[in-house]
Amino acid sequence: ALMAVTRGEIGDLYAQDTAGMRPGLLLVPGADPAGKDHPRLMAVARALAETGFTVLVPEIANLRRLQVQAADAVTIGHAAAALGELTQGPIGVVAISYAVGPAILAALEAPGEAHIGLILAVGGYYDIAAVITFLTTGASLDTAGAVHIREPNPYGKWAFALANAATLT
Repeated sequence: ALMAVTRGEIGDLYAQDTAGMRPGLLLVPGADPAGKDHPRLMAVARALAETGFTVLVPEIANLRRLQVQAADAVTIGHAAAALGELTQGPIGVVAISYAVGPAILAALEAPGEAHIGLILAVGGYYDIAAVITFLTTGASLDTAGAVHIREPNPYGKWAFALANAATLT
């Protein structure tokens, strides 16, 4: 079957064809200025569609601005509902990095809760305070509780600070 990519207001839909119902996957990008248009993410979406999934990669403006907000769960929920209606069944959500939190919230609230059957979290954060500490100072704890300090990634540190300047006090 021929692979088709349809660009829409909610996001980009990847599917082998439109005949028959295929299982749906919502592939949610992490915080990245390229968002749904990142070449590696697009390659993953194509590969998943080639295996028989109908894949929707949503547009999430906050993640393009390197901001993560609980309100992004509403955007993800609407995308899940749209895909769920198209595929007529529970969908899977593959959330990457900072999108994991909002994706989990989307599965717990309307309209996403009625459509999301499973979540695969890739590279999500376990402890947001530890993530922020590491991004800004380079400090981290190992499993024994010892502190290790490395030079923080300059891009990551300043991207985080700029994206969250309005909330930092």
